[in-house]
Amino acid sequence: MGEVITVHSFKGGSGKTVVASNLALALAMKKHNVALLDFDFKAPSLFTVFRPKKEFEFWLNDWSSGSCSILESLVDLSDHFGLPEKRLQVGFADPKGESIKKSLQEHLTPEGQASFYQHVIGDLSNLIRSGVEFVLLDTSPGFSYTSLAAILSCDRLLLVTKTDDLDLTGTTELIKTVYDAILKKKIILVVNHAPPQILLNPGEGEKLKEEITLMLNLKITALIPCYCDLVAARGRGLIVHDNPEHGFSKNIGAIAERFEQ
Repeated sequence: MGEVITVHSFKGGSGKTVVASNLALALAMKKHNVALLDFDFKAPSLFTVFRPKKEFEFWLNDWSSGSCSILESLVDLSDHFGLPEKRLQVGFADPKGESIKKSLQEHLTPEGQASFYQHVIGDLSNLIRSGVEFVLLDTSPGFSYTSLAAILSCDRLLLVTKTDDLDLTGTTELIKTVYDAILKKKIILVVNHAPPQILLNPGEGEKLKEEITLMLNLKITALIPCYCDLVAARGRGLIVHDNPEHGFSKNIGAIAERFEQ
């Protein structure tokens, strides 16, 4: 039986998409069939992350508007990483400005929202029935309609936050007003871009974990430091594939193991 995982954050800049894309690949490398979908129609980024070398016919925007099935919108990128066929499939939201504008207009109307939600509920089940074990939804930050639809549709939610007060305060409010109100599912918390000094002083890391756990009332699955080499790489490549021994890769591996339990 498959599982739908929604990856969400209070605000942009948390590294949510980097976590989602590396987690999807990590699960695929662990021999699971994975589908990763870009539900951030306002600011699509998975196309830039993966830079697919093959042509494809449909975007997730086409599926959202009813022009194709969700299976037709998937691009099989397994061969990019030396994996068996259909091990990693990605649904890309169209990053062109005109497509973003059109999607926003469609999702503004009650009819468009109802149609999108029906697509989500029915078609994610179709993905599971097709043999996908993990469906990951990379959402728009905050309170957008598409994000709420993804939250309502998931089995578990992966919440990504940073350590600054603005992000943590907003995340606390998000938990109270959205998750606690409508989500009766397990939340897995990842704290990203933590101060790099925790690499040299593990005690500081444990102290930070305790502080955030108390504030959010959630146990932290992974506390990921800010790695200077990853910042310098400017989001190019997928670190779990390019450098599986990297500290970031090991943190992503720990998150993957949590979902395998």
